[in-house]
Amino acid sequence: MARLYPPVIEEVLPAFCLTIDRETEEKIGASINVSFNLNRAVANAEVGGLAIRMRTVSTNRYVLSEDLNVNPSTGKSEGVALTYNLNEGTATFVITAENNEDAVNALRIGQFYRVQLAFIGLTGDIGYWSTVATIKCVAKPSVTIANFNQSDANIFSNEIIGEYIQNTTSGDSSEKVYSYRF
Repeated sequence: MARLYPPVIEEVLPAFCLTIDRETEEKIGASINVSFNLNRAVANAEVGGLAIRMRTVSTNRYVLSEDLNVNPSTGKSEGVALTYNLNEGTATFVITAENNEDAVNALRIGQFYRVQLAFIGLTGDIGYWSTVATIKCVAKPSVTIANFNQSDANIFSNEIIGEYIQNTTSGDSSEKVYSYRF
């Protein structure tokens, strides 16, 4: 059977957040969103799933790979929950500590990763891999508006200050704190 041509992805993808338990500082998981375009040589009916492989830019070590035992009957990788929409060109890969503890522990805040996607055929065979995209792992930020009261419309407020804050203990030091006034 012919291999499926790869999905088309951008060279740089939006960052993904590593979820960390605030009390225990343990890594819980991550959700990686990838937008893609369906290759013209591939029909929706030929696709049974998507596979992802991800490795660090600095050490070239795999965090996620095609060795995740793709199940031919379901077309899904074990240890990674996947939701995708071929018509919209979106895929979400969710990695949790309970399903894939090694992958979650390998993720580092501030680290850049190389990501590739491939279509999985209806029989479970993996098609050709896409071009490489770069993605960054960040801590979940806190975005607040000072003096904002949810029960009040704040119509008469003259000053609105918005802040973007990274957690300093587990956050990325390259991400800066910004505020904006208007």
